[in-house]
Amino acid sequence: MALREALWEHSVIEDIRKCGRVPCAHLMAIREHGGGYRLGGLCRCDSVWSCPVCAPEIRSRRGEEIGGAIELHLGEARGVAFGSATLPHGVGDRLKRSYSVVASAWAAVNRDWSVRQFRDRHGFWGFCRTCEVTYGVNGWHPHAHWVDFWDDPLGPEDVADYQAIVYGAWSRSVVRQGFRLPSVAHGVVVKCVVDRREAARDLGQYMTEMSPGRAGHELTAMSTKQALRGGLGPFDILSKLHLGDLDPWLRLWNEYERGTRGRRMLGPSHGLFDRVGIALDDPDTSETGPVVASIDSETWGRIRFFGRGLGGAQLALERAAVGGQIGVDAAVAVLLGGAPVVPALRSDSFQMVLGPGDDGGMF
Repeated sequence: MALREALWEHSVIEDIRKCGRVPCAHLMAIREHGGGYRLGGLCRCDSVWSCPVCAPEIRSRRGEEIGGAIELHLGEARGVAFGSATLPHGVGDRLKRSYSVVASAWAAVNRDWSVRQFRDRHGFWGFCRTCEVTYGVNGWHPHAHWVDFWDDPLGPEDVADYQAIVYGAWSRSVVRQGFRLPSVAHGVVVKCVVDRREAARDLGQYMTEMSPGRAGHELTAMSTKQALRGGLGPFDILSKLHLGDLDPWLRLWNEYERGTRGRRMLGPSHGLFDRVGIALDDPDTSETGPVVASIDSETWGRIRFFGRGLGGAQLALERAAVGGQIGVDAAVAVLLGGAPVVPALRSDSFQMVLGPGDDGGMF
């Protein structure tokens, strides 16, 4: 929530500047949610790339869906492979440009005659593709990840052949677009996905192959990952911006927002999601639990005007909801600078929420 507050000031995307701050309903309900409580009635951006609140929630749901589809597919004795592809890059390469090269190169892979012939011979169901973005000493580093679904498991020779064929199509497209030739060793990597319960006996398989759960997580958790070799994931950049270090993090973050804006997180091949039982639309993260309390939008507006740290205010209201409407009213009084009067109300949670914080602040 604190990272999201930084975006209210610094984001170049209007929906993100409103997320969790601007009411979208007069009556803002607090509902039971996941063993706790959640304040509703606030705008949500549902950005899978840039929002530190919406993205992890949506991506984790997607990861569960894809992991479940992989488990089911493997349980039917079929095959799954996980692949990644990257390109050489430098500090002078802008993200919007290099991301477009990655997207175009992946499209070229799927048009390539040799790739299509290999897939036809081996009973190809389809793929699910995403793109990871990190930043390091060589600048922005976008690269593609994908999961392939097959009729039967690919053998080691088949995997090697497929990797070489995909590399050929990928590297030709990258070079045609003005970038250097990708590394033969690391430009394209394909690994089999196996049922870990069977493969755990073999350390070699454990080190070189991926479990279904890990494949689903890798495909959807890109914005929260730490880059290798001292690099930074997008939310690492946002963390530095949140700490008040604007240069160069504000410029990098805004470039990341613009470079990923309008891109689809997952790009499945036609008909794959229907075939493996995954919804095409992003998971619905709206509040659905029973209402335990509420505040009106005018009260929230007063908290915004007088208080500081709306993420802390939201957290205080959600924790106070353990006491129902009485607890929430008491929290509102404290958030607006007053003293709550709650006769005969006993709850250790209220002492934690309504007492002074470690920094002497309200929360």
